Amino acid sequence: MADTTIEWSEKVWNPVRGCTPVSPGCANCYAMGPLPNVHLGVSVEDRKHGLPRIEHLRKVPAAVRWLSIEPLLEDLGAVDLTGISWVVVGAESGHGARPFFEDWVRSLRDQCAAQGVAFFYKQRLDAKGRKISLPMLDGVRHAAMPEVPRV
Repeated sequence: MADTTIEWSEKVWNPVRGCTPVSPGCANCYAMGPLPNVHLGVSVEDRKHGLPRIEHLRKVPAAVRWLSIEPLLEDLGAVDLTGISWVVVGAESGHGARPFFEDWVRSLRDQCAAQGVAFFYKQRLDAKGRKISLPMLDGVRHAAMPEVPRV
């Protein structure tokens, strides 16, 4: 919610972005500004469906753009993290959870480090299929949070 100068409202919230100005009345529209206090993210589970969502997210003005890479279903390969502040990675849990390999997590951790992106390793399964929250990876617990711009 944000303060507004619109006479009939005290606060506004615009859940739809990407407006197209259609008349001179749009010149000072409140909806055309950035989203300085909003964190927006997308799910990225695999290369085919998940990676294309990152491009859409990059186009949305937001204080923090983040990726929920869970369940991570395959090695994503090289990921361009330009404009991304935070990456959260985790295995699928529950009955029927699909295979998950920590080498995939290492690749993402290393890419985040190289591109200056906060990395959070949320969960994996143990040998009996039980969820382990905030697991260690190579002797380190990765629970970084993104820097949040002050509004």
